[in-house]
Amino acid sequence: MGLSVGSGRVGKTTGHPSEIIRMLREIRIEKSVSLINLAIDTDLHENSLSDYERGIREPSILTVERWAKSLGYELDLHPIGE
Repeated sequence: MGLSVGSGRVGKTTGHPSEIIRMLREIRIEKSVSLINLAIDTDLHENSLSDYERGIREPSILTVERWAKSLGYELDLHPIGE
């Protein structure tokens, strides 16, 4: 399963999470994965993950990749418009 990374911007804070972060949060909730368990699986701090999900901070693309892999997904880059 791949997450499309053509439309979500990573790296700019706006007070709202990017589309990809919203998708990862939805997947985490659907799979009943707590922030604590996600933090353990990704070797990230629980507070950082919470900040990312709330749009307070933006994760690096490497962090997003680890996050997706932890939930059983991979990033799928494709040209815009496809």
